[in-house]
Parts: sequence; C-alpha cells; structure tokens
Amino acid sequence: MKPNGKAWKEINVRRVILIVLTVILCELAILSCATTVKRFCTVGEIDVEGEERYSEEMLLEGLGVEEGDWLYFLDTDAIRERMLRSYPFLLDVELRPSFPSLLRVVITERQTPWYIEMSGEYYALNENLLVIDRVEDPEGMCALILPEVQRVIAGSVPAFAEDETELRKTLEIIDTVRSASYGKRMTEVDVSDRRNIRLVVDGKFTVKLGNMSELDYKLRQVETVLESDRLTGAESAVITAENPELPIAVSVKMPPVLPEDTEESQSS
Repeated sequence: MKPNGKAWKEINVRRVILIVLTVILCELAILSCATTVKRFCTVGEIDVEGEERYSEEMLLEGLGVEEGDWLYFLDTDAIRERMLRSYPFLLDVELRPSFPSLLRVVITERQTPWYIEMSGEYYALNENLLVIDRVEDPEGMCALILPEVQRVIAGSVPAFAEDETELRKTLEIIDTVRSASYGKRMTEVDVSDRRNIRLVVDGKFTVKLGNMSELDYKLRQVETVLESDRLTGAESAVITAENPELPIAVSVKMPPVLPEDTEESQSS
C-alpha cells in the first residue's frame, strides 16, 4: 500500500530535518576539529634557553614567530639563518616544537675569550682570534694587546701584521700562552712586542716572559709560583721569568697594615 499525500509530506519533512541536523552536526564536528587543531598545532608559548649575551625580548623580536603561528609548519631553516645573521654572537639556533603548543628555542652562543681595543672601541674575538663584533663591555674576556692594529673586520683576524711570518709567530705565542694551566685566569696578554711578552693573571699578578725562547718552560716556572703560597694575601706581584737560565724572581706587594691590626698583634 502506497502512502497517501499526507504521509509523503511527513516523510519529506523528516528527511529535510534529518539532512539539516546532519549538516549542523558535520559543521560542529569540523569546527571542533579546527579548534582542537588550532589549540594543539599552533604556537601557544615560546621558551628561550641558553641566552646570556642577548635578552630574551631581543631574541623573540628577531625570531619573528608569534602566538597563533602554525607550530609544525615553521620554516626553521630560514628562521635559523635570519637569527644568525642578526645576532653575531650566536653560534647556533635550534627550534624544537613540543606538543601541544610549546616552541622551544635553544640558543648556543659563541665563546669569545679575547677582546681588543681600537680607537676607543672594544671588539670581541673567538678562540681563533676572529673578530665577532663590537662590544660595549668586555667584562669576562681577556684583553689581547697586539702590535699596532690597522683594521678590524668581522669574521677575520685583526690586521696587525705586515707579513705572514710575523702573523704566524704572534699567533703561536698567543696559542702557547693560552694553553698554560692558568690560561683562563689571565686578564691581559700583551704580545705587542715579541721580545717583551707580558701577562696579567687574576688582574693583579704581572708576569714578564721576555721573548719566545723556551716559552713553555717559562710558563711552567710561573705556574709553580702561582700555585705556591708566595702570593697568599698579596695585593699585587711582579713575576719575572725572562731568562730561563736564571731563577724566577718574584716581587710581592702586600696590602698596608692598618693601625688596629698592629695593636691587636702587639697585644697578642
């Protein structure tokens, strides 16, 4: 028995309602999926690790990534190259997406043990004496006094030598001196005259090494003094090891004795 006109009408209405409900549910499902994807696949938080020389705010500005950007579709290579160009003291930048919405930025900074001064400005050098960039405050770096510096170009050794032989000899001295066991305690290395090499250790002990002759031996002799108790409590000292054939000479300056200290020692 076929349905009459009224029955067909009711069936059609039900079908329309079912279709409408299906469309609405599909749209809600799509919206829910989109919301979930946006929540878990876009940048919600950025964490910067390893920064010392640059502030986090400065690095975030150069990063060029904002909250809401797609986390897993970032052009990490392009971002890395841009960061390295913008910040000379960065050695490497690694971007690590972390579920659900965290972007970790791991910074590796260049080691700059040296600095030089030219025309009243300071320039940081890496371990290979390549100029990295100009710095306002060289605190924590060792002053390197070279023969008259002619020019400073980022990415190159400061131009101070007239020929390759002179450059090689000076670099050999620097390498030998820095390899001493107390190399990291040095606050100044003066190789402006290879016949009168001079160091400053701990900011207060001046070491006179003379020329390049038996430099390793002289550095070891200085080490024995630095590790002994001869400098205990010293305000400053001059350690002379210029002639390897003569005993090392040490001139120590002790801090002045205050009157109350004298009275206490007499009373005891």
